[in-house]
Amino acid sequence: MTSERAIWGIHMEWDDGTSAPDTKDIAIGWQELGDLRKLPASRDAFKAALVKAYPNEKPGAVPVKAGVLFRFANEIRLGDVVVYPSRPDRLVNIGLVSGDYSYLSTVNSEYPHRRHVEWKLHAPRAQFSQPALYEIGSAITLFQISNNADEFTAALDGKPITTLDVDAEAAAEIAVQAEESVEDFVIKRLKNELTPDQFEYFVAELLRCMGYYSRVTKYVGDGGVDIIAHKDELGFEPPIIRVQCKQTLSTIGGPAVQQL
Repeated sequence: MTSERAIWGIHMEWDDGTSAPDTKDIAIGWQELGDLRKLPASRDAFKAALVKAYPNEKPGAVPVKAGVLFRFANEIRLGDVVVYPSRPDRLVNIGLVSGDYSYLSTVNSEYPHRRHVEWKLHAPRAQFSQPALYEIGSAITLFQISNNADEFTAALDGKPITTLDVDAEAAAEIAVQAEESVEDFVIKRLKNELTPDQFEYFVAELLRCMGYYSRVTKYVGDGGVDIIAHKDELGFEPPIIRVQCKQTLSTIGGPAVQQL
């Protein structure tokens, strides 16, 4: 096995649940684009073609999906390694690319973009370390494996792999990454998909979950106070908390709070 071989991870939604791939192809969708060999071999051309074929595609997703298609048609080389984690049977399938890109809409109209692969190994997920499994769990259809490449090439070459559980340091790092990803996701949703009124009710509900009685003030003439919260039902017992909600990326999740 040479280091010049790229190692590609791929997710294929057309998996029918068999114990191992019963086809010698890897395949991806986006059938409306037609034969990718007819497009100029540039990422900009693939982006333009994707927008034309799928005009409702979100702008932020266009570069990612166009990149997947471009890599599949133009960057994968004969002899490259393919790692395909099949979800139904929880196997990690590893093979070598044995054919150039082809467009076969008559075989499966939903997944016409194909490449031949010679499968070499169908191993249980437990054979691989947690970091390796984490890397091939990418949400992208086609991606290049780099951090744990040695582990997959060792498996392909039949070399023993240390399958000890991920150590505490690696586990902590994964936990931090997951926490940061969730935090970013929540912040973006709160910032971009909630109106100011909805955000105020969201914060009021958080306070109720924390054990406070809370109410949203009238939108007009509130004196800068959006929410009033207190521990007792009638609101006589201090502290009385007055909250001003600021829906910006710098202050979101930390509304201005005044205790009386």
